[in-house]
Amino acid sequence: MVPTAFREILVMTRPWLPYAPLAALVFAAAMYVRVLGYDATPLWLDEAWRANFVLDPNWLANTFDGSSSFATITSFAYGGLNRFFAFCESSSRALRLTSLLPSILAVLLTLFVVSRLSGSRMLGISAAIAAALNLTYIQYAKEFKPYSFELFLHVAVIAIALLYIDALKRASPPGRTLRALMLGAGPLAAICGPNSVFILPGYYLIILLAEVKVHPRIPIALFASGAVTLALLAAQYLLVWSGAGHDGLLSYWQANFYTEDAGSRASWIAQRYKEMVESAFQARPSLAVAGPQGVVSPDVYQRLAAILRPAWLVALMVGLFASAAQIRNKPELFLLLALPLLGLTVANALWLWPLGAVRPNVFAYFYVSALAFVGLAAIPNVWWRGCISAAILLWYGVLHFPDDATYFATQATPPRQEVTAALVSVANRLPNRCDDRVLLLTTSASSHAVQFYTQQDTRYDRRAAARLIRCTEIRGIPVEAYSDPEGFVSRTREVMGTYYEAWIVWTHLNEAETLKMLQALSGVGWVSEAQTYPGAGWMRLELVRAPAPTSPPRNRQDQLERAPR
Repeated sequence: MVPTAFREILVMTRPWLPYAPLAALVFAAAMYVRVLGYDATPLWLDEAWRANFVLDPNWLANTFDGSSSFATITSFAYGGLNRFFAFCESSSRALRLTSLLPSILAVLLTLFVVSRLSGSRMLGISAAIAAALNLTYIQYAKEFKPYSFELFLHVAVIAIALLYIDALKRASPPGRTLRALMLGAGPLAAICGPNSVFILPGYYLIILLAEVKVHPRIPIALFASGAVTLALLAAQYLLVWSGAGHDGLLSYWQANFYTEDAGSRASWIAQRYKEMVESAFQARPSLAVAGPQGVVSPDVYQRLAAILRPAWLVALMVGLFASAAQIRNKPELFLLLALPLLGLTVANALWLWPLGAVRPNVFAYFYVSALAFVGLAAIPNVWWRGCISAAILLWYGVLHFPDDATYFATQATPPRQEVTAALVSVANRLPNRCDDRVLLLTTSASSHAVQFYTQQDTRYDRRAAARLIRCTEIRGIPVEAYSDPEGFVSRTREVMGTYYEAWIVWTHLNEAETLKMLQALSGVGWVSEAQTYPGAGWMRLELVRAPAPTSPPRNRQDQLERAPR
């Protein structure tokens, strides 16, 4: 079976050998911008809770009990992949590999998919460069979230379908390896995330059409694969995903990303797609040059951008319309690229999916971009197609690419919340002998990070972590001062109990919210020390001890002796 798989890979890659240097260049660019600043920041709130969720020994039980919305956005396959990498090394560096590696592979698969659907390898390379330098892709490649993994899932499913269709068209039947991959792709995609429902219908339909066209018989194995996929989707909906409806995660997303003044639902959806297009082709951040009195003066890059950006957006729209015109003759273009976007649009019109939230829709950026690049192949003149490809390379290679490489190391990264530095600082201020444990309070946002770095991360300062575990009693304050000051004060008093001193570690607060927390703490005690870091900090809270009770005077003489003089 292994030699057969190697032969299949050789057959598939042979036509690409002349383009190998360009493909290698795209791969190098994708890796370069993603590795810069990789794991440069500690896990922030949205990463830390997921790390604790998937590394919990009762992860599967917690997924099925329906008590947490975390399970609805952490698929079985992604959670299993996280646990595998954590088994090798339990650290933020290892966990974030589950975003970095899929993001790079998605760029290479984009090259293949667009080349195959457009019939132009240069357009495929152009599309891959666009994916390699997409700032949204770059940021989520460094963040411990499933969005890069889901992007890879969609492009990989399309690539498998196209490889299988091409194998069917050849004289020899598809090999066992490719057939097993085709049959297993559906069930595997079903457990990789809820948004797999947008690609799976087109995937099975296009393979069914190809099978019937080549072999006029009922493909029993394909129907069996589809039945297993449908059963897995239904089971996950009943046991896990349905918890996101009603007052759950979907309601939260809709309330935060759609407002009544946004206009009609149709115009709002159109605006979201417009944002996708613009974010894929934005100019590099360093284009603006500060002039006198803060006036922004244009430079040569801005002038070129002013010319190329409208031209490229026009070409993009031409490509999208051209793709629509080709759909009749290319069913895979409709079923694999247009149908997922159509399903996404319908789901949003029915309030079943949060199109306004960028993160759950990173996969949709691929469909918009791929349709545009494939549509450009409809231009009959090869010279014009070459000019467009050159313009794309110029846009991304010169204008879109920041001239300051530190941008990728400092800006295109997850939010900076230095809770690790805050914890080390607190640990260093604890007494050497832990005769009496002190109280360490965590805000609702910092509790996840504190739990991960003190209990899970094997690369974190183990001396500081051990000291915090040995010398402190960690308790949470599940109320934020900026949203409910009175509840924060009462809850703080409650969790402090008999303690007259507490260390408070916070994250995910801006300056105004931190000030509100300080004001609220004045109703509990006084802050004797404090230190802030980017996105995090600590405070030392002390209470005024009540005076020791005295026995009442026994007689008049006793009263006189105790009276102040």
